[in-house]
Amino acid sequence: MIRLLSFAFVIFLSSPVFSASILVLGDSLSAGYQMPIEKAWPSILPSELEEKGKNATVVNGSISGDTTGNGLARLPALLEQHSPDIV
Repeated sequence: MIRLLSFAFVIFLSSPVFSASILVLGDSLSAGYQMPIEKAWPSILPSELEEKGKNATVVNGSISGDTTGNGLARLPALLEQHSPDIV
């Protein structure tokens, strides 16, 4: 799985003109637990990618305290709602 994610990001970062939608699904680390949401890494990711000439829309589907089971249960609806290129 790590190889697949790494491959997806390598392709995304190496293509000259690419626009992607990215769905982040995680727990408190991605949800920005006890910090302003604009300081959480999924909120910072679009501007970091933009500095590298990449255009991305990031949807943060993370919930603090979420378990793997909770995330998997929510995943189908999030995929249908956002149709991300990368999860």
